[in-house]
Parts: sequence; C-alpha cells; structure tokens
Amino acid sequence: MAFDTHQEAGLAELPEQLRRAQAVTPELMAGVIARACPRFPGCPPTAKTRIIRLVESGAFVDAALALLGLELPGWQLRRLVYDGGEWFCSLSKHRELPDWLDDTVEARHGTLSLAIVTAFVNFPVALIIWVIFAIVYQQVENYLIQPQIQKRATKVEAFIVLVAVLFGSTLFGVLGAILAVPFAASIQIAVTEYLEYRREVAAAEQEAGGPTPAPPEGPTPAPEAS
Repeated sequence: MAFDTHQEAGLAELPEQLRRAQAVTPELMAGVIARACPRFPGCPPTAKTRIIRLVESGAFVDAALALLGLELPGWQLRRLVYDGGEWFCSLSKHRELPDWLDDTVEARHGTLSLAIVTAFVNFPVALIIWVIFAIVYQQVENYLIQPQIQKRATKVEAFIVLVAVLFGSTLFGVLGAILAVPFAASIQIAVTEYLEYRREVAAAEQEAGGPTPAPPEGPTPAPEAS
C-alpha cells in the first residue's frame, strides 16, 4: 500500500473528517499519515514498514499508538475510558503531574482507534492555543502583576520596577531580570538616605543661624613671642 505524502487536502479538514468517520479504513489512516505525520517520511525504514503493515492488516489501534510514539515521542496516553458509547482519549506530556498542571490533549469518538487518532491530530491546534495562553499570561504577569508585587515587597514604585526589569532582562537575560529589582531598590534606598542626610544638615545649619563657616585657608600663623 502506497502512502501519498502530498495529498491536496489540508490538515485543517482532517479533524472534521475523523469526526464524521464511522469506521477506520486503510485509506483514512493513509490520509492521517500524509497530512498529520511530518516525521513519517524520514523515519527509519523498519519503523515505516511496521506502521504500514499494521495499517494494512487492520491493527489500527497499534498503528495509532505507533504513530503517536513516532510523531510525539514525549507524549503518552494518560487516560483511555469508554463512557456513554464513546471512547475518551487523553494524551499527556507529564503523566506524573496532576491534571491541572499537565499539558493534555483530549478527544472523543465511538471507535477506539479513531479516538486515539483524533487526539493525535488535535495536538497542533491544542498546542497553538496553549502557547497563546502561556504568552498572554506571561505578559500580564510580567507587566501588570509582578510590578505591583515587587512594589509592595520592596517599596519601589511599579514604574521603576518595570523599567528595571526591562533593562535587566535586555542587558543580562534572566539573571538581569532577577537582580534588577533588588538593584533598583538599593539605588532608591541610597538616594533616599542621601537626601535625608542633606535635609538634616540643612536643618541643623538653619538652627545654628546659617551655614557653618569654613576654616581659613592657608597655614595658621604662629603666635608672637613676648
């Protein structure tokens, strides 16, 4: 059986095609491989031959698991449950973590092999959504939440915290971002202490009736001998 890796139908049409499918066929699996498995053409010949034989023999569950291991080597099945006439499949990046901390991709289908394949095909879309969410959350945390927390912890103005973090991260990367706020707080404390010292000196001079006279320049003359 030949697998055409240049089919015209795009990956965007594949999830809907899998959802409407009532059963798995070799032609359907060939379409999945052609449109959703970019690593398949370059995989070792033994692995490629094994997957093709699994598809041709109708072992679609084993073929789906083999494709999962080939295309997403860091991912694995977290949950596979039959409930309400459908198979629920969940793929996991860190299976040892709780659900709310793990990166997961989920899918449902009446056919076991199609549930696995659908979750596998949905991976790019779920990954894009997760990346967008992570970027937005990181920006909100860096520019809105973190400056307020650092302001309260170090009594440094939020604007100064923001500028310090931007300069520190730009010049020295992650280490600069970590050390920027303590460095800015140290400068602010030094400037505040110096200004307080100058105010105290000015207040003391005012109470004494003016500035303290400067000592005369030059050597002090020796007393005259009697």
